[in-house]
Amino acid sequence: MTNQLGGLLGNLLPFGGARANGGPVRPGRAYLVGERGPEIFRPDSGGRILPNGSKQEAAAPQITINIQGTGGDPRRVRQAASQAAVQLARIVEKGRRDA
Repeated sequence: MTNQLGGLLGNLLPFGGARANGGPVRPGRAYLVGERGPEIFRPDSGGRILPNGSKQEAAAPQITINIQGTGGDPRRVRQAASQAAVQLARIVEKGRRDA
């Protein structure tokens, strides 16, 4: 099936192959992936697909939040930091649900 799909995709997109066992990906190429059935992945930048159960871990993103304000009121700074933390927690939780 991979060869048939590769032939079909080769006419539409540059086909990079299947990545069920992980491996590198290049921008602009189509790759066959999918833990819930076949999916096409076409990255905008290079990277690597990690297979399920891999002992390799993707690096955790570094997140920096800068809060700027005037007057230096510590209560306002704490309030802004608290609001940012709540929003970040919501985003992370949504990412986990959608993964």
